[in-house]
Amino acid sequence: MSLNRATIWGRLGRDPQLRETKGGVPVCNLHVGTTRKIQDRQTHRTVTETEWHRVTVWGKHAEHCYRHLQRGSQIYAEGRLRTNTYEDRDGVTRSSTEIVADKVEFIRAGDTQTSDAGSSDPAFYEAPGLDD
Repeated sequence: MSLNRATIWGRLGRDPQLRETKGGVPVCNLHVGTTRKIQDRQTHRTVTETEWHRVTVWGKHAEHCYRHLQRGSQIYAEGRLRTNTYEDRDGVTRSSTEIVADKVEFIRAGDTQTSDAGSSDPAFYEAPGLDD
């Protein structure tokens, strides 16, 4: 048995990017930053460290993300990790890892509850798996 699962909670560093595959399936790319505070060993000052994650959302869920999110929006995302390998312009083989989300929650500041995805102004939106 094995498990391929990633969970992040962070803020969008740029507006969502929506495109369609050749077959007409919507795909939304999100660039999510997660931060942690650490203490610098030499200066003893608190430093904020940010890690950037690529999150991909498919189908109607991609359209919801595109419509309701923007740079600075806070989200919670769950999904599987997928690594793509490619050659850059110089012929060097590189790889890139992304989270293919099957669950995305929109978090609004001050919200203590979540609402259904069907509301016109969602605080919460869960994208079911592609096979649902």
